[in-house]
Parts: sequence; C-alpha cells; structure tokens
Amino acid sequence: HVTTKEHEKEAIAAAEEVLEGRGRDAPRAAAMFSSPSAEVPQEEPGMFGGMFSSPSAAATATATSEADLVLALENGAADVEMNGGPITTTKSASSRIGQFTLTEKIDLTWDNVRYTVPIGKGKKKSTKVILDGLQGVASSGTMTAIMGPTGSGKTSLLNVLALRVSKKPKGAELSGVLRANGEKINQRHFARVSSYVQQDDAMGAFLTVKETLMVAAHFQLPRDVSTKRREQYVADIISELGLANATNTPIGDAKLRGVSGGERKRANIGIELIKNPSLLFLDEPTSGLDSFQAQSVMECMNDLAHNGRTIVASIHQPRSSIYTMFDRLFLISQGRTIYSGIAGEAVAYFSEYGHECPQLYNPADFFLDVTSPDFRNEALEQSSLERINRLATAWSNVPGGTIESTSDVAQGTPAPGIPDKAAGAGASVGAGVGAEPASFTQGYHSSWGRQFSLIFWRSCVNTWRDKGALIGKVVSSMFFALFLGGIYSNITYDQKSIQDRIGVLFFFTINQTFGNLFGVLNAFGKEMVVVERERASKSYSLSAYYLAKMVAELPFNLIGPLIFGSIVYFLVGLNPAPEAFLSFIVILTLIACCAVGLGLAVTSASPSPEAAVALAPIIVVLMILMGGFYINLESLPEGIRWIPNLSIMRHAFEGLVVNEFKGVELSCKDVDTSAGDVCIKTGDEVIDRLFATPMVIFGIEGRFALMITLFIYMIVINIVAYLILAFSSKTYLKMDENKQRELGKSQ
Repeated sequence: HVTTKEHEKEAIAAAEEVLEGRGRDAPRAAAMFSSPSAEVPQEEPGMFGGMFSSPSAAATATATSEADLVLALENGAADVEMNGGPITTTKSASSRIGQFTLTEKIDLTWDNVRYTVPIGKGKKKSTKVILDGLQGVASSGTMTAIMGPTGSGKTSLLNVLALRVSKKPKGAELSGVLRANGEKINQRHFARVSSYVQQDDAMGAFLTVKETLMVAAHFQLPRDVSTKRREQYVADIISELGLANATNTPIGDAKLRGVSGGERKRANIGIELIKNPSLLFLDEPTSGLDSFQAQSVMECMNDLAHNGRTIVASIHQPRSSIYTMFDRLFLISQGRTIYSGIAGEAVAYFSEYGHECPQLYNPADFFLDVTSPDFRNEALEQSSLERINRLATAWSNVPGGTIESTSDVAQGTPAPGIPDKAAGAGASVGAGVGAEPASFTQGYHSSWGRQFSLIFWRSCVNTWRDKGALIGKVVSSMFFALFLGGIYSNITYDQKSIQDRIGVLFFFTINQTFGNLFGVLNAFGKEMVVVERERASKSYSLSAYYLAKMVAELPFNLIGPLIFGSIVYFLVGLNPAPEAFLSFIVILTLIACCAVGLGLAVTSASPSPEAAVALAPIIVVLMILMGGFYINLESLPEGIRWIPNLSIMRHAFEGLVVNEFKGVELSCKDVDTSAGDVCIKTGDEVIDRLFATPMVIFGIEGRFALMITLFIYMIVINIVAYLILAFSSKTYLKMDENKQRELGKSQ
C-alpha cells in the first residue's frame, strides 16, 4: 500500500523500472502491483490513505505504454493491463475518500456526562436533566449508533461528543469527562479532524452539487493537491453517495427548485466527507431518505468506519439491514443509559431482563418499544416509566459500564492508512495537545488569499444567479424613480418649490436606506447558518469571508442607486449642474452601502432573522426622527445633540440638501413682499435654516465633507458589524470536569 506522496512517486518510478526490466527496486515494484494479496515491502509505515489502497473492482483500463501505466497509477482507479498482464490498482470510491489527508486513530470515551438546562421563570424556575451520568465508548474502526425514543437526548449527547453544546439557554450546565485516546482534547485540533453532519442541511441555494463539493474540496484538501485530482476526488464522493444524476442540479431552497430532500441530505454528508474526518458525527443521517438511499449512505459510512475512522450517528429507527452495520450501540431513554456496548450483544442483554426480541423482528424497533415512555394515559405512563427506570438501574450495575464480545471489534490490525497506536505511529488528538500538522495555516488548509478568492467567487455566483432578487431590485428602483418623477416633475426654483425639494430629498434618503437595509436582513440571516457551520469546521477565517462578501456584492448594491438616481434626477428637475448630478449618484451609493452595513450589524447582533426584522424598523425610525427634517437639530436638548451624528439620514439628507441648494438662486415672484412675506433668495439661506452648523471634516466643508462623512460611516459600521460577528459567533459550552469530580465524591 503506497500511502504518502513520496511513496507514490517512488512507486511510479519503480513501475517504470519494471517496464524496462531494470533496477534494484524491480522486485518490490512487482510485488506492489502484481496482485491484491501480495505483501508489499515498505521501508516505513504510511500515514495517508494512498492512491493505491485495498483493491476492489471498479473499472478496467488497458495500458499500452509506460506513460499509460504511470497515468493510470496516478489516477489510481483502474485494473491496469500491461501486455496482457493485469496490474491491480483498483479502489472503490469509498476507499478513495480521504486519500489526501492524515487520518488519525481516535478512540473517544466519555464518563458521567451530565447536562442540565433551566426551565420556567421566577418561582416556577427549575432544572431539567437532559443527560444523566452517561458513560460510553466510540472506538476507531467502528460505527456507533446512538438510539433512543424521541426526546431521549440523542442529539444532545452527539453535541456533547462533538464539542458543540450551545451556551443557550443561559444557565445550562455540562459536566463529565470526555477523552480522546485517554488524553484531554485539544479543541482546535479536534475541529480539524472531526466533522459534524447536522440535521438541518444548511447549504447555499444557487451552487450545484458539484460546485458545492468542489468549494469544500478547495477549502479542506491540502494545497499541493492539483485541481484535476480534487475533481476526481469529488467525483468519487458523488458516485459513492449516489448523486450522479444531481451533479449539475442547484441545491435549491424554498424559492428555487433544486435537488430532492434525500439528495440534499447526501450532499450535506458529502461536504463533511471532503476533509476525510477521523471522527464523523451524524445527526439523523437517514431522515428524509428512502430505504434504498438510506442503505447506500450507511454502507458508505460503514466502509469509512472499517477503514479506521470513528463514526458516531444518532439514528431514530433504522431498518434491520442498517442496524446490522453498527458495531456498537448506545441506547438511552429519559437521558439515562439503557445499554452501551457491542450492538450484536444487545438482544441477549435484554433477554436476561425478561424482554425477549421476537424472531425475525427488527432489533431497533424492539428496543424503541421497550425504552419509549407511553403518555397516552396515566397508567401506561407509570408502567412505561417504571420499566425504563428498572432498565436504567440494571445498567448502572454493569461492571465497567459497557458490554464487549469476546472478539472485540475495536481490536485487530489497523486499516490501511491508519496509524497503529500500539506501534506509536501517527498523532492522537489527545497526545497531540498543542501540536498540529505543520501544513495548517492558523488551523486552515488553505491560505487567506485562497479563502478570499473562493468566497468571492461563491458570493458572485450566488448574487448573480439569484434572478429574483436582481430583477426585484431593478424593477423596484425603476418604479419608485418613475413614481416620484411623476409626482415631483418639473419643480421650479421658486419659494413654493423649496418645501417640495426638501421633502423629495428626504424621501430619497428613506427609500435608499429602507430598501437596502431590509434586503440584507433575511438573506444574511439565512447565510449565517451556513457560515457558522463552515467556520466550525475550520474552512475559512471570518476576515476572509467578510471582506470577500463585501467586495463581491458591491456591484449588486450599486445597481439600485444608479438606476434610481439616473431616472429620478432629471424627471424631478434637480440641480442641472453636471457635478451636482455626479455628487447625487455618489451620495445615493454611499447611503446604500451604509444601509447594507447597518443591516449586517443588526442581523449579527440579533438571535434570529425574525428578531432582526423586528429590530431594524425601530432603528430606522429613530434615524428618521434625527435626520434633520422633522425637527431642527439645534432644537434638541443639549445632552442628546450628539445622537443625530449616529444617523445615516442626518448626513445623507444634509449632503443632498447642500448638493441641491448650494449656490442656487431662488425666485421671489410668488411672494408678496408688500404684505410682509419673507423671500428666501438663495439656496445657501435654505441650508443655513436647516443646518445651522455646517459639517466640516479635515478642513473640507460642503457636499464633499458630507460624502467623506458617509464614507467614514460606511467603514465604521462595517467594522462594527465584523466585530459583532466575531464576538457573537456561536460559542459552545465547556465541560466542567471539576463538577464531575465533586458529583463523584458525593455519590
């Protein structure tokens, strides 16, 4: 088995020598490629699942030359025939998964895990126990099922093992001991070697299945892997997960028709398989799949497990053929352990306590029948809870808290590419506390520049493929421009027009702020779910994501102001000076960019998109009040005169007013001065009445000062949004081992 990149090069060179019938390595090369059963002399144990792994028929190619053989060996996907003689280098798609990255042998153990959350308020406040003193093992090379009735704590336990227990609700507590290979876990490294397939299938809607997996491959695979080999790797995963027919189909969402629910689930699993996790956690991986696809997915997981990975899956009600794939079973009910150990021994264990599984009956269904509380009436509830309590109590008396068969599944010869712990090969998550592979950059496989370019490309694709949002922005901009142009068309520069011009300018600020702010709230809120998942798996840094998103979406954010401003400016008949028109467009663009930044900040600070939608109007209304149109800013109480400086409206409105009225002469023909009416003769007088203190920044005043102010506001609000994202990013509850020790002493 050729396992490292150096070994691969050596193998190809040795193959060349075989073809030429020369060299001291010819016998070794012949042994490498002669037959599936041939033992391969190796100078050192391998660390990577190589291009040449355990053979299993997949495809056949005929090599007629040395170059053909070398190419076939590099692709690692054929039974190569050379001059009529087969040279076997075949691998199934599942065995090729993980050929580029280090796979570590990890045995996960947990002891006395207790998780509680507060419920109720005031005098009715109490504590609900979600997990109560759980103990178990998930060994490398095995697939472990976490089973139990609805509400038993399956997902909560999976979150604990994956180090992803949310800090919410406030007051939640987690205690116990979690170890990898008997050592404390380095959380940063743990995130690199583990993956969590969540149940909600959050993915971008507009990328195809292949594009989605290719982006993940660029994020997760080592930098020295060529694009061609990444594509082949993605093709293997697509093939193994049965997604060939959906390769070029968009993922889709509620608005865009895309892949089916089952295909979406499998694509989600494929994303996490890209980085070849040593530990793979799956939350209900078969939900939404038909029985055939569920079987296919779990067969793939079973192959991965028996190639040395640790697979842990919460699963509700697997079919019997899927249940037989599980090596270990962890059965819980009401947050308590009912069984933990070899899955094949569970039926016999229950028989010892008077619960016989009928012949030809699915054991998974039987276990759920026995461990499910029945709330149909009081009598059934009491009897079912008593039965569960008896089983939980009986389990607490099992020595060691686990049942193992005489032929321990966790023992045996390590799979190809998996370090043998006994031999001291490879790094464990525990033993490697503080130590990470040198190829990682700040914990990432890809450089910051690579992250930026990938996210930039993805954001551009998502933006421009969202035809509904694009057309909606264009249509709404044209509609409001034509509507306002019709109402305010051909305003003159007389005394009556002053109020009209001021009113329409203030409406422009409201229109651009509202439109761009609320366009961000829902879209960004949904996107954050995907971003949180990708950041949790160490795909990219927040700075690369945020900057790439801003740059990619900038042209899209400019479309509205450009269309709106170009139409409405001339229909209304605003200041005809060319520089005034250009300044008008620039100010509208800055308003839009500031509103987008404000939307990002509000969404980042809100617990959900719905909360952001509720909070945003309050902020905008306050900005409108402080915008300088409804109240003269000099009339505000002394202590709050600084507040208008926080308003986009205030700076934008002043900028538009200055741009429109500066240096303009107004007609007094519609004013009866003999009756004592006052005539405002210049636009400068209008500006002075609205804004007694003109904006001056860096020694610059007038409209350019307001543009600079809006630009600074845009930069500041985006920095604020970034910082809110950084500090409000999902954090997880840490396990309190000290409390576990205190509980152990008290018991």
